[in-house]
Parts: sequence; C-alpha cells; structure tokens
Amino acid sequence: MRHLTRTGTTPFTDDLVAYYQFNLNTTDVLDRININHASLNGPAQKVLSTAPIAGGESHRLTVNSAGPQTFGPTQAQVTFGTINPNGEVVLSRLNLLPDSLPSNNPNTGNYWVINNYGSEPFDPLTALKLKSVNGYPIGNPADSRLFVRSANEDINNWVELCAAADFNGNSYNYNSSCGIANMGQFFVQSGNTNPIHMIYPYAYVNEQICDNDSIYLQVVSCFEILDQSPGATS
Repeated sequence: MRHLTRTGTTPFTDDLVAYYQFNLNTTDVLDRININHASLNGPAQKVLSTAPIAGGESHRLTVNSAGPQTFGPTQAQVTFGTINPNGEVVLSRLNLLPDSLPSNNPNTGNYWVINNYGSEPFDPLTALKLKSVNGYPIGNPADSRLFVRSANEDINNWVELCAAADFNGNSYNYNSSCGIANMGQFFVQSGNTNPIHMIYPYAYVNEQICDNDSIYLQVVSCFEILDQSPGATS
C-alpha cells in the first residue's frame, strides 16, 4: 500500500489513460485499460521487488499536539510527547510479511510503516499500540519484541527495541521505555519460539451439510486446524 494501488474488485472508472501490470512471468507488460501493451527488450528482465509495499490499510493525520492519535482503519494508536511532528504523519498496516525477517520465530504476519512528513526531532513516543489485522496477542507480553528499521528500507537490518508492556485492548502495547524517537517500519516478532499471535476463528460453508435452502456454518478454531494437521497430536 502507501501508494496508489488497485485490487481486482475496484472498477476502472477513474479516467486512467494506462494501467501497466508487471506480475506475469513473461516479457509482456500488459495495459489493463487499453491495448497499449509493452514488452521487455534486450537484457531487461523482471525481478521480485523487496520494497516495503503491500495491500493493507493506511491513514494520515496532522499531529500538532501531545497525546494519543488513532490512525483510523489501521487500528494503531501513537501517543506523542510535547515536542511532536507538528505536521502530517501517515501510518500504514501492511498485511504481508516484509521481504526479510529478523529471525524464524513466530510473528504477527504483518508489519507497519509510519512516515513523518512533519518536523524532526520530536520527543520519544509515550506509547505505541499495534493491532494485527487477523488475530490477537497471546502468551507473555515480554515475548512480543518490537523491531524497527527505516521507512524505505528493504534489507535485513532490523533493530530490536523492546518488549510489549501488555496486551490490553487486544493490542501489542509498547511504552516510553522503548525510546522510539524516529518513524519507520515496525515489526512484532517473538523473542523465542513461543507463539505471540492467534488467528481469529473463521467460518466456512460446507455444501454437503446444507439442507434445501438452509445453510449451516461450521466454525473451525485455530486449535482444531492444528489438531488436524499431519502428524499432529492432541
């Protein structure tokens, strides 16, 4: 996210002149609006991007006072000090994993990017509350470690800052002891092999158990999914 993106459900009604799509494994570059297709010539090739971009939610606020600021659909809350950005701050919750991870330990399955377009430096954040898009925190808050790197970074140079203080409100909550004085990318990962994130239960429709015009929903919890995995024991 963080820039103009289009999903398969968005209609082409915004007078786009061209919309090039680069996700095919061929040398073709398709124009999805018109027929002005392109192709790669010579040694040109497509490579997988490691940039911090993905689908998700994004929200912008003008921050010019101390106190908590909630960033709309991202469900994140940032509490600023007396010296604050005094300008626009954009927070994005990216619903994919970053290209590189600090370790192979369990994580939340997504990450966050905060861009400050106001003033720097500012006082270290008083608090940072982050919510996953598809689950909630579990386990010991001390295991939920906060990692950070610069806003546009794409290499594995994550720096571990601190542990969560608590999980109040089903958020990963970090306090002033983290000393967050710069915006950037934020990632929550376990400091060990203990899980820190539980996916919400989901429902699906099984056509074989439908009775005429009645539909019965069968809810499967994550624990049941784990129990049904190959080699699992209960």
